[in-house]
Amino acid sequence: MLRALLGAVIVWGLAMGRLSPVLALTAAAVAAGLLWLPLRHGHSHDDWTAIDYYALQSRLHSVPAGLKALTALALIVLTLAARSPLVSLLVWVLTAAVTVLAGRTPARTWARLFLTPLTFVLLSGLALLFDFDAVPGGVVSLPCFGVYLTIPAQAQTSTLVILTGAAASVSCLYALCLSTPMPQLIAALGRVHVPELLIELMYLIYRYIFVLSGTLSQMKIAAAARLGYGTFRRSFTTTASIMTSLLVSSFQRASASFDAMQSRCYEGKLRFLEQKSPLRAGHLGSAAVLVALPLAAALLERLGRG
Repeated sequence: MLRALLGAVIVWGLAMGRLSPVLALTAAAVAAGLLWLPLRHGHSHDDWTAIDYYALQSRLHSVPAGLKALTALALIVLTLAARSPLVSLLVWVLTAAVTVLAGRTPARTWARLFLTPLTFVLLSGLALLFDFDAVPGGVVSLPCFGVYLTIPAQAQTSTLVILTGAAASVSCLYALCLSTPMPQLIAALGRVHVPELLIELMYLIYRYIFVLSGTLSQMKIAAAARLGYGTFRRSFTTTASIMTSLLVSSFQRASASFDAMQSRCYEGKLRFLEQKSPLRAGHLGSAAVLVALPLAAALLERLGRG
């Protein structure tokens, strides 16, 4: 609900001055509906804990991880360098289509995963879009406690550029992680000489985010079954107890994992079975098209401005 409200406010603020007030409100209502629709049956923690599953099941998992990482990085750099909502939208559409259509990731799962970081993006957009001023001005000016809450025209443009660029970058990263199993990504990072300590820390943090997320979900379900959220005061007590138990559980799991690693001849370096993925001409051609389309759009837009 919060995400839908944030999206509606930002879309309304971006549309004011460019569309009539009625159309601006209509656009805000549509945005709220689109942001709420993927979650109308409730959020599922399984979408997060099963990212590795979707990566393994993806039809793109056999594409070399290095090529996918390089393509995602190129698209992110192009998006940030172009500073164009049109280019960002094109990158977002292309990467979403690759993930859902080519990779066969369920569309609802992709939408739920995409909307989670989008909440933080929208919060940033809210701070960028609105400003306080002593005098009325901008495309919107609302009295607020002796000052005016305004939306400057320049803020509309910069907010639109930043929000679309952030959304496109997030979509690029999901296109990578939903098609690349972690062992392949680790092997690709090792080939470009990323420090082993950094790779191992990245893997352990990545792994335990999902482990602790699953544990937290089970604790919350158990607490709800025991009416732990029956009253407002009891909810605070239950949340504090869950956080304490989760901290204790994290230390216990870390100790058990280290014991298991030592029993398997751990010598200070994690080893992963690497699956060789042959590089084919079709892989290179598809990656080139993915980068060429937004690059051409950026160049055409730049020429049109000139």
